[in-house]
Amino acid sequence: MRTVLSVCFALSVVGCKKAPPPAPIVLPVVMPEGAAAEAPADPEPLPPAGRVFDFSQPAASTLNGALDGPKQADFDAVQADGQRKVQACLDAMAATTVLPNGNATVAVRLTVGNDGKPKDVAVTSEVPADAVACAKGAVEGLVFPSFTGSMVNSSFTITYHRSAPPAAAPK
Repeated sequence: MRTVLSVCFALSVVGCKKAPPPAPIVLPVVMPEGAAAEAPADPEPLPPAGRVFDFSQPAASTLNGALDGPKQADFDAVQADGQRKVQACLDAMAATTVLPNGNATVAVRLTVGNDGKPKDVAVTSEVPADAVACAKGAVEGLVFPSFTGSMVNSSFTITYHRSAPPAAAPK
């Protein structure tokens, strides 16, 4: 009995050591002379099943970091449309409102919700209040693509240029 206990004690102190796993076998690839190595053909794409995500672009390529978040190019396109609408609004207002001659800066700040609708629109400019209200209405009517993730804060500025109306021809 003492021998068995001595052997068990010795094994517990020394421990059982496992043999290391065998090293992988690496075989060289031998190409026939004159044969060029060809890249493997791209596999056939799988048919879409439910929602398909494009993992070729990192999530950070969206404005809010979400996989299905808004892309900068989409926002730029809608904001360019917004700039045209603000310009058209101010052009229309010039017929009934005295706008300053020369350049007037119109600064727009907004938050875009997941539904693509602008929220918390703020327009600042040196143009009269009714022209600012018209510009704000134009921005509030913009529609951005809907997206997932957090809302996006955005801003843009346009410089409105108005020349003095031509003087009436003398009679």
